[in-house]
Amino acid sequence: MASVCKAFDRKRKKHVALKWLLPSIGESEVEQKRLVREARVGLQLEHENIVQAYDLVTTADGPVLVMEYVAGNTLHQCMHDGLSQADGLSLLNQVLAALQEAHRRGIVHRDLKPDNIFVTKDNRAKVGDWGLTKCQTDTSGLTKTGLIMGTPKYMAPEQIMGKE
Repeated sequence: MASVCKAFDRKRKKHVALKWLLPSIGESEVEQKRLVREARVGLQLEHENIVQAYDLVTTADGPVLVMEYVAGNTLHQCMHDGLSQADGLSLLNQVLAALQEAHRRGIVHRDLKPDNIFVTKDNRAKVGDWGLTKCQTDTSGLTKTGLIMGTPKYMAPEQIMGKE
């Protein structure tokens, strides 16, 4: 649905990740609103285990999300390469801390999976990809009961059944 690339931000004097919608998806007003919401959520959430959003830039081709660049691998790749029980438990606790902060602010991720959890070189978990979030204060209509979104393999049973 989107492309992400590493870039150097001269203002911040560091590498960042840029995320924009693929051309076929980017024409969708709904998907553009989702990227804008992801940026808003990312700008609200400041936690050591959450990928930090820095800015949302509007271009002729649509919105571009500027966010923290996380050097390392996804949790999916780490699991594939082999992960010790101790490292796995440490990463799990970090992910839970990130989710606790989001839930404290009324935000539910809704697409939590190993591909959306990044692991830094010093073994710190960072939860990213907040594009399918459900916010208690959201009135946009982008998320509705009965609408199934996310990755089925990792969905909660009530979400698969279209319940709250």
